[in-house]
Amino acid sequence: VPVMREKKMTAILAIGQKVSGETFATEDINLFEVLSSQFAAALQRSKLYQETQLFNVKLQKEIEKATQDLKKLNVQLKEANEHLKQLDEAKSEFMSIASHQLRTPLAGIMGYLSMILSGDYGKITKEQIPVLKEIFDASQRLIRMVNLFLNVTRIEAGRFVMNYASVPFADVIDAMYKELKPTADKKNVKLVYKKITLPNVDADADKIKD
Repeated sequence: VPVMREKKMTAILAIGQKVSGETFATEDINLFEVLSSQFAAALQRSKLYQETQLFNVKLQKEIEKATQDLKKLNVQLKEANEHLKQLDEAKSEFMSIASHQLRTPLAGIMGYLSMILSGDYGKITKEQIPVLKEIFDASQRLIRMVNLFLNVTRIEAGRFVMNYASVPFADVIDAMYKELKPTADKKNVKLVYKKITLPNVDADADKIKD
């Protein structure tokens, strides 16, 4: 008896000879045909179950493989992160050392230039004055840059400290104006500061200029 499923033969139900030796009657054949449809449904469910089991096994293997790959990736990321952390610490340490090493000679240069401009080492000519002032201004810019580097390293190391105090804000603006005016004049830029009454502010006078 053919086992049909969706108009396709999926199996054959083979019936052996009766023990009595009698031939199969029409009723027997009809019964087998009814059973074949039940058998076809059972066979289909068994096939689906087997496929599901195989899929589950495959899926479990894929999950295990993905889990192992993820663990390896996490280890690699952890190692890379640790390496980047070490590089960042080395960079911060280098910047801190370099900034401190630069700050000392720059402070000396500023001191000597200030003394020369004040006439402590003798009279200077009119031609020398603008050159010395330009060197003095350039040294100030370098010191501000070095201080900025130092502030960055202190922030990264968690050692950045703000020294707050009551500061006359008008004085801060006036000092910055006097510092920038020579550079503006040299570049033919009109820089004007009209003094007005301003309140004191709580700030770090050195860092607010940076």
